[in-house]
Amino acid sequence: MNNIKCRLSECLNVSKNSLNEIEIEDIEFASFAQQNINKTVYQMLSLNNSRLLDYNLYNIDCIPCKSYWVEKTQDLVLFMSIGTQSRTIIVPKDGWMLRNDIIIN
Repeated sequence: MNNIKCRLSECLNVSKNSLNEIEIEDIEFASFAQQNINKTVYQMLSLNNSRLLDYNLYNIDCIPCKSYWVEKTQDLVLFMSIGTQSRTIIVPKDGWMLRNDIIIN
């Protein structure tokens, strides 16, 4: 986990401390961002299974994902992995928000 954060900070040229982990379950995506994520997940899964249906049926819950919001830009960085594949998606700040039904402890 820490290794992912270090790699992302290097690739994105941001401080590791500016990457703030957030639970994917606490995020609501704008439709354009959700479609992009679904398409990426579908592509990752289709490399292992050629019998997949429409990409809108597959979402980020299908594969392991780490998510971080960037302090300075408030962009969201998603790091997804399945098998030997990994993908990083950067969702601009207008493509995501905190769900309004979460409870903060």
